[in-house]
Amino acid sequence: MKNKLLFLAVFLLLTLNGFSQAVANPAPNIQQCGFEVFNLTVQTPIILGNQNPNGFIVTYYKTQADAANGTNPIGNPTSFVSPQQQTIFAKVTNTTDGSTAITVFQINWSSGIFLPDMPNVTACEFYTLPALQQGNYFTGANGSGQIITIGTVITQTQTVYVFAQSGVCTDESSFVVTILAPPTMQTTPLYACDQNGDGFEMFNLSDIVPQIMGGVTDFTTYFFLTQADSENTNNAIINYDAFVNTVADSQTLYAMIIHGNCTWLVPFQISAIECTGNSISGFASLDLDGNGCDLFEAAAANMPVSYTHDNIVYTTYTNADGHYKFINVPDGVNTVTASPANMYTATPGSYSFTMPAVEEDANFCISPSEIINEVSVALVPTSQARPGFAASYIIFYENLGTVTANGTISLQFDSSKLTFVNTSPAMVLSGNTLTFTYSNLLPFQTKNILLNFTVKQPPVVNGQDVLVFTATINPASGDSNPVNNTSVLNQIVVNSYDPNDITVREGKYITEEQANEYLNYVVRFQNTGTADAINIRVTNTLDENLDWSTFQPIAASHDYKTNRTANEVEFLFDNIHLADSLSNEPASHGYIIYKIKPKADIALGDIMAAQAHIYFDFNPAIDTNTVTTTVQNVAGVKENTLINFMIYPNPASGSVNLKLNNIRGTLSEVVIADVLGKTILTSSIENNEADIDILSLRSGVYFITINMQGTKSTKKLIVK
Repeated sequence: MKNKLLFLAVFLLLTLNGFSQAVANPAPNIQQCGFEVFNLTVQTPIILGNQNPNGFIVTYYKTQADAANGTNPIGNPTSFVSPQQQTIFAKVTNTTDGSTAITVFQINWSSGIFLPDMPNVTACEFYTLPALQQGNYFTGANGSGQIITIGTVITQTQTVYVFAQSGVCTDESSFVVTILAPPTMQTTPLYACDQNGDGFEMFNLSDIVPQIMGGVTDFTTYFFLTQADSENTNNAIINYDAFVNTVADSQTLYAMIIHGNCTWLVPFQISAIECTGNSISGFASLDLDGNGCDLFEAAAANMPVSYTHDNIVYTTYTNADGHYKFINVPDGVNTVTASPANMYTATPGSYSFTMPAVEEDANFCISPSEIINEVSVALVPTSQARPGFAASYIIFYENLGTVTANGTISLQFDSSKLTFVNTSPAMVLSGNTLTFTYSNLLPFQTKNILLNFTVKQPPVVNGQDVLVFTATINPASGDSNPVNNTSVLNQIVVNSYDPNDITVREGKYITEEQANEYLNYVVRFQNTGTADAINIRVTNTLDENLDWSTFQPIAASHDYKTNRTANEVEFLFDNIHLADSLSNEPASHGYIIYKIKPKADIALGDIMAAQAHIYFDFNPAIDTNTVTTTVQNVAGVKENTLINFMIYPNPASGSVNLKLNNIRGTLSEVVIADVLGKTILTSSIENNEADIDILSLRSGVYFITINMQGTKSTKKLIVK
């Protein structure tokens, strides 16, 4: 019985130990930072795995031989002092059967990494990150975010992190870079009213400081008469709060701004101007219901209003709300008149004011004198067309009549050369034609549609190719002047361009027939400086061959005001803050569109020239190119009015009908030429009527010439 009990005990013990061979499971390496004492026993549970720790012993050795022989075990495995790198052999022994197994792992430690504290930095305008002894710059803590390379120029205040790692050792430091932004270098002048007309007046120069520094505080300002004094810090103006200009009328002074360790020199202008304090303003309202003008009438927008003083006429134009204002009106008698189109009358006809007076109101009620349906359309490019680049355009449509207008607008474009992008408001695209339905267009009202295309790349489109557009407005009711219902644009593709230019939509040459209509001009400008342009002024001297009284501003890219005295025109963009091309290229552009007719007595060979001068704040003027338009007939042939013929329909597509008036039984030659005088198609007309096939003609402007018995007559044809 005792033998059986002993056998059972041994059996149970062997069962509990699993009767298994000792197993040494792989253990991970141990790395430590800045500490050479290791607790090797943290590996014991990993090495044993699922084996019963009561039946197995784990012993640690420095060599494999010692582990195999069971000699020289590490006596203090919980506090083992190691060199920087040591191989450890772990031996597992089964206490029951004596079986063993060995596994190996590495331990190592590094002396650590230490980054110096980085001081905060305050810099003027920018700060360049210096080289580091170790580590990298990061945008986030603990090596997160983006790496910032050495030499990066910091232009905005931010926290910069330095993170370094060596093995398992890491360290981090951070510092704040505070950038003191530069002051505004371009300011509006300080004005003072010249009380006695001698060009000198008193100024408080500190009034310029808010413009320069905005809301920045904790700075010091000094003022100087000359740039040299400001650069050498000599002769600062003492009485800056009661300074009288030393140069008559206008003078440039210099402000020294000291902010922290930063110093800037800012030029600014002071001007003693004639300030009578007199002003005349008012509204022009549109009386469409015939019961007089009240507060709820529509505005008579874009209408010229003038005042006359000593036989000099000063003209401005009502804004979209019908408002106008003249400031600094001279003392004496001033007569104010409104000049609506011929089918309207203004009530009253004029005002007469004797100045001085603080402010006078002169409102006008504009009433139609007859019922006229007339709308017009104009297509204007607001950018040059370059292969592979975006090109933008504007359709302007206007109610020139006296009743509300409704109808449709269409635009045909060359889809083989242009890719349509979008319009605003949306137009419906079908093939190469865009259409738009307009409604409730009030008299005097002008609206627009913005269009964006992409010019196709070479070899599809190359420099000097011509992009042809035809815009047509179709009123719901008959139109009194169908000539301005179509606008054809032939735009030449360019490979490079000057961002400040002037163009005339009608081109270099017009016929005598075209000379009866408006010339449409576009002035484009771009701020290519290094800061936003606060104010922009564009001036233009109207040519002697133009009828100055027909000058009419149409639109601009930003809010503006137009003034005209005789043939001197200025467009004012006050507080435009036009972005510079470096910070925001798309927003750095602007444009002006205006129209004007040639004089009634314009003749063949007469030339009309136009050039604009663009002033960005106080910088010298940028002079645009000079664009010219010459009156000439196609191929230099003067139209013979003895041959009277009609073209219909016009605009046309597919075919066009020609009809000779009061001429029969004669064979006549028909020549169709393009705007450059090149013959495109020839045909003939017998008796007095013919139908000419024009399917082969692309959209654009052409000229039809009838040759009969040595005489010739030419008319314009528009192909849709």
